[in-house]
Amino acid sequence: MTRLIAAALAAAGAVGCHAVRHPAPDGIPVRRLPDEVFADPAADLRRLPPDLFRVTPPAEYRLDRGDVLAVVADEVVTRADQPVPVQPVPDPTATRAAVPGVPVPVADDGTILLPLLDPIDVRGRTPAEVRALIADQVVNKKRLVVPGKERVLVEVLRPRRYRVEVVREDLAAAGENGTAAPVLLEPGRNDLFHALVLSGGPPGPDAGDEAVIRRAGGGLVRVPLRARPGHPPLFAEADLTLEDGDAVHVAARCPGVYYTSGRCGSGEFPLPAGGELRVVEAVARAGGGRAVCATVVRRLANGQSVRVRIDLDEALRDGRENIPVRAGDVIVVP
Repeated sequence: MTRLIAAALAAAGAVGCHAVRHPAPDGIPVRRLPDEVFADPAADLRRLPPDLFRVTPPAEYRLDRGDVLAVVADEVVTRADQPVPVQPVPDPTATRAAVPGVPVPVADDGTILLPLLDPIDVRGRTPAEVRALIADQVVNKKRLVVPGKERVLVEVLRPRRYRVEVVREDLAAAGENGTAAPVLLEPGRNDLFHALVLSGGPPGPDAGDEAVIRRAGGGLVRVPLRARPGHPPLFAEADLTLEDGDAVHVAARCPGVYYTSGRCGSGEFPLPAGGELRVVEAVARAGGGRAVCATVVRRLANGQSVRVRIDLDEALRDGRENIPVRAGDVIVVP
C-alpha cells in the first residue's frame, strides 16, 4: 500500500478540484488511492468470547489469608473425652451444612495460631497438608499425644473472598444501571470473567475495546475485549486474575471525533454512534458553507498519514468521492 500511495503522490500533480475557480487543496485524488486507505479499522474488530477471560481453577483448594478453618486437634483445641463442636457452614450453596471443629482464622501473614503449638504457615497449602503439619507438632514436636492416638481434622469453614470494585459504563450506555459496585469473588473464580458476570454480564456492543484493571498494589493491566480475526489477543492468566482491592473499569464505546481546519475554523466534532458520516455532511456540520474542495488528513494503521483530496461538487454526484469520515480525521477546507 505504501508503494501505491507513493505512486499516487507522484502522479497527483498540483491540479486542484476546479483550478480556475478556487485555490486547490493539496492531496491525492480519491480515485488514485488504494482501498486500504478507506477501510475502517474499527469495523474489523470482533468481540472476544467471554470464556477467554476465565482462569483455570486449581485442582485443590489452596489456603490464604482470610480463610477460616474448622480444626479438630485433641489436647490443643479439643479433647478426646468431650464432644467435638460443630460449626454451621455460612455458605448456603456449600455441599455440607456443617463441619466439625473449632473456628481458626488464617492471619494476614498466612499463619494460624493454635494453643501450645508454634505458628503454622498455611498459605498455599491444602487442608490435608495443614492437617499433617498440626499432627506433626502434636505428636513429634510437642509430644502432646502418643503416636497413633492423635485426632486431627482440618476443613475449610468459610472460604476467603476477594472484594473487587467494578465500574460498568457500558451498561449505562445501554440504558442499564452502570454505576460502580463491589463484587465478592470466590477463590478459583477471582478472574475478569466472573467479575463481569456478577456486575451485569459479559460486555455487549456498547462496551469499549478493552477492560482496564487497576491493581490494588499499583499498576494497570489492559485486557482487550475486541480483536481482529486471525490476531489472537496477548494476555496471560495472571493478567486476568483479580486480587482483593483491585478495580475493573469497562468504558462505553466511544464513536470518536473528527477535526476541522481552514475555512471551517478549528473544531472538534463527534461522529455518530450509529451509521456513517460522509465528508460532504461533515463539512456542512462544521460550517463549511459553499466550499467546493477539501483535504482529509488520515492516519493509517501503520502510523503514516495520507492526504486525500476531495472535490465536494463531485462528491454530491458520486458516492465514491463522498468518502466516510473516520475517527481522528482532520478535514481542511481551503
